Amino acid sequence: METKLEKIKCMICGKETSLITSTHLHMHNTTVAEYKINFPEAPLSGSSFRGNVGKSMRKINKNDDTVLDSLIESSPKVDKSKLPLIEELIETRLPPVLKRLKSKFVDPSNSIHPEKLEILDYLIGIFPDVQNNYRYEGRTLAQIIEFIIMTDIAIPSKNIDLEFPKSFWHNIDYCRPDGVKNPTMRQNGWDVIEIDSTHPDVEDVKKILKEKKYI
Repeated sequence: METKLEKIKCMICGKETSLITSTHLHMHNTTVAEYKINFPEAPLSGSSFRGNVGKSMRKINKNDDTVLDSLIESSPKVDKSKLPLIEELIETRLPPVLKRLKSKFVDPSNSIHPEKLEILDYLIGIFPDVQNNYRYEGRTLAQIIEFIIMTDIAIPSKNIDLEFPKSFWHNIDYCRPDGVKNPTMRQNGWDVIEIDSTHPDVEDVKKILKEKKYI
């Protein structure tokens, strides 16, 4: 008759298993030693599994009743002070889908690139009116639309136009290229800020906004 193994729970993902292996922990970018430091009270295997392992190993070596524990003890020691908190590990390795769910900037169509969404998520905490792909309409005195410019990110209350010309998600207007678009926006009272990184991030935006004393 087959014995049903007792299940234990992984403290990181909550998965139930009879043994928490190094292969499983590798998916969380951590090791057995780091796991034991962060969760000292959590077992690595169920009691039934330990019993079966003990019986099997005693057939090979009658004097060794703690093979599993000795393997754990022989793992390289890790300086706990140099390890990030487990919450930080989970946060930094969140899949893009979960990060999108946590974002304060609303993306109803789920179409904004994660790289851009992180920037928008940061900006909305400072400038509530920040807009993605802001459509600026140039009008004549008679309020007739003369031209339309699609920006990357805009803050209308401050007349800030953030452009990312080297990013692949940059809005390219073939009828009105950057050499025409940006001067046109400036002539209409906008501060056009170009960030030339191919993979712009929050730090790039924060740095330039501080230099211009917007934050």
